Formats: sequence, structure tokens, C-alpha cells
Amino acid sequence: ALPAGGVGGGGGGVGGDGRCTQPPNSGTVLGAVALITGSTVGAGVLALPETIAPAGIGPSSAVLVACWGLLVCQALLLAEVNVAVMRERDEYRLVHGRGHSPVTISLSEMAGRTLGGVGAHATTATYLFLSTTLLVAYIAKSGEIISTATGGETGGVSSGAAAAGFA
Repeated sequence: ALPAGGVGGGGGGVGGDGRCTQPPNSGTVLGAVALITGSTVGAGVLALPETIAPAGIGPSSAVLVACWGLLVCQALLLAEVNVAVMRERDEYRLVHGRGHSPVTISLSEMAGRTLGGVGAHATTATYLFLSTTLLVAYIAKSGEIISTATGGETGGVSSGAAAAGFA
């Protein structure tokens, strides 16, 4: 059975009148797909080939295929946990006379159900750290591109500040 408050107290549960409550829908599947695609494909496709190119075509291809295999395994494991949490939530709702829950299951919720509260907080912190480092990398690279495109002239504004303005 699901805990009444969910991970961090923000999930659905049993209301004061004994009815099963549902948390507000704060995300969509399309939003989740865009977030995952932007943070993995965006950085990986641009950075990996340039980084491993000096090793040659054979080792570079092997590393890229290994990274692809790792990401496929990760995606399948996340899908398995997501389906398990979804089934658990639906079983709880069906017992209380409600149907399938349309609420999106977050990465933090999945971590909380499998790793506990500390795991949920660690997952959230790790994802925030990853997103911040990606943002810094994108701003640094876009600053380099802006500097190259303008011939180094950015009107007295540093290329990093100009890139941050575009972000």
C-alpha cells in the first residue's frame, strides 16, 4: 500500500473525510520526454564525438555503442520502476473505488519508493547538479560561439554575459 503522504508529503493519500485524494497534475509525459531528451541527447550528441575523436574511428565507435547500451539499460530500468509504482498506485486507487491515476510519476517519487526518503532527496540533488552543470556548459559554449561569430567583438560585454542574456 502507498503511504498516505507520499514522498516528502506532497503525494496523494487519504483526505480528512476518508476519501482518496489526488495530487495536482504538475507535469506531462511530453514535458518529461523533452526534459530527458534535452539533457541527454543535447549534451551527449554534441560532446562525445568531439571528445573521443582523437582516439580513432574504432575506439570511438566502441565507446559510443557502450554509452548507447548503458542509456538503453537505464531507460528500461526507469520504465520498470515507473510501471511498478504506477501499478501500486492504481491498486490503491481501485481498492478505494477510484480508477487509473492520470498523475505523472516523477523521478523523485520513483526514487523515494525504491530508495526511501534519503534516496529521493539524493536523486533530486543529483538531478539539480546535473542540470546546473549542463546549463553552465551550454552558456560557456554559446559564449564561445558568439565570440567567434562576432569576431571577438561583443560591444564591451563579455561573451559569457552575452550568452547568459540569450539563455
